[in-house]
Amino acid sequence: PAGDAQKLQEDYGIYVGSTFDIRYLAVMLRCKPLGLEKLSRSLLNVDFVKRWYIAKSNWEFDKLGPDQVEYAANDAFAGIEIFKHLANRLKPRNCWNFTNADFMAIMSEIQYLLDRGFSKDTPITLSQDIPITRLPLCPLVSEPHYYYYLTPVSHEYYLLEAPNGRPLCVVSESKGEWYLQERLGEKIQSEAFTIRLYDQPFAEENGYWLTSNQHECVVCGQKDAFVSKDVVPSEYRMHFPLITQFFTSSDVLHLCPKCNVSDIISDIRIRTALSQKCDAPYSFDQVTEVKKAAETLLTDDNAISTRKRNHLKTILSTHFEEGYIDHQRIVEASNQYSDWPEYEHGEKVVNKFQTEFGGLKELEIFWRNNFVADMKPKNLPSFWNWPIDWKYKPEVIRVVA
Repeated sequence: PAGDAQKLQEDYGIYVGSTFDIRYLAVMLRCKPLGLEKLSRSLLNVDFVKRWYIAKSNWEFDKLGPDQVEYAANDAFAGIEIFKHLANRLKPRNCWNFTNADFMAIMSEIQYLLDRGFSKDTPITLSQDIPITRLPLCPLVSEPHYYYYLTPVSHEYYLLEAPNGRPLCVVSESKGEWYLQERLGEKIQSEAFTIRLYDQPFAEENGYWLTSNQHECVVCGQKDAFVSKDVVPSEYRMHFPLITQFFTSSDVLHLCPKCNVSDIISDIRIRTALSQKCDAPYSFDQVTEVKKAAETLLTDDNAISTRKRNHLKTILSTHFEEGYIDHQRIVEASNQYSDWPEYEHGEKVVNKFQTEFGGLKELEIFWRNNFVADMKPKNLPSFWNWPIDWKYKPEVIRVVA
């Protein structure tokens, strides 16, 4: 940040009052001092794409291109949200809005780190009255992730309400007491174990956090389903506008391992349809999956089970849209993609839907409808049928500054 401030001063005569590297705030909370992209993914569960060719483009033009403007805006927005998130962990604030008083309170802890380049060797000190607990990082998007919800409102739990009385979520008794101690809300005497917040929180207004989750497979109903399925895969979602990625919690379903195998085949078919619809050839990682399946069949055919062999052949038949895959076709598949260029299939599909096919809402609907048609789920959660329009209307997404 200090180097960027120096460039602003030298190139444009803009004087920056001070800079602060948010990685120091992460270290204060015993988090890994990751880069902006990984901190956004791990702390906010938000993916944003930092294209190398945009980063290396010419930033000396009098007028920046749309991609450059979006790149810089996403950086700034993510940095602010990460700072607010970590600051609230360090010093829980007494309201949902991040006020000037809250900023001044955190400034007292980071004053000595202003205008200092990040170094892991920099000694970190904190006021003695701040209890520090380890802040676990959320799993990266590429790893399986799970959600746990509390359903019964008993003597062990509190129900949180918005100022207008709308239910928000269920929290543990200790967390409920914390809300009361921090004077974030009041206990409603007319209803047992209910806390009404004083300020409107920045959250999804769809009741998702009130739904029960028993980890059952949405397709067959098997209990303890432990495979998470993103309705819209991350290779597409990561190209959505950054703000919409704050509202994807209800896009996650659970599958058992058996149904997940069938879902992988379904996803390949849906990607093939999108590839044709949007004139977007497969990305390198996708054709690599096909190539690896073919190579496994050629080299380890006798060592793998009949079930595994049939699964790999199904991947190939789905990809090529052919009912029967013979040995010659497998050989062709193992060689066909040796020099395949790296290409962003997901980015092109998203751009096509934005400009020609009715918007990103239609892309989500496309994935949802095909999932239902292919998998025929019998146990979809209640939130599946809730409206999704609101996620794609900027005027109803309130970004708390």
